[in-house]
Amino acid sequence: MAKSSSKSHTIHYFSVGMNYAQCEELYLQHVKFIVVTSTEGKRIQLSKTNMRKFITPVGLHGKFKLIVDQNNKIVSINYLNE
Repeated sequence: MAKSSSKSHTIHYFSVGMNYAQCEELYLQHVKFIVVTSTEGKRIQLSKTNMRKFITPVGLHGKFKLIVDQNNKIVSINYLNE
């Protein structure tokens, strides 16, 4: 189950593993979202613009922490350096 914080926020954790060629598709106009699966098994749709800042020359890899408010609006997405 996703964790809740004291301010009516919900925390989800997820991992992404995409090579750079796959990430190039995030810059095409017809691609609007990426879908990830949280560690709890929940499918989460994210706007491609939310993940662009995490793309490196090798692609988009790592574990992330997503915080959403009670209306499922993104409060923050953070890369977890583990």
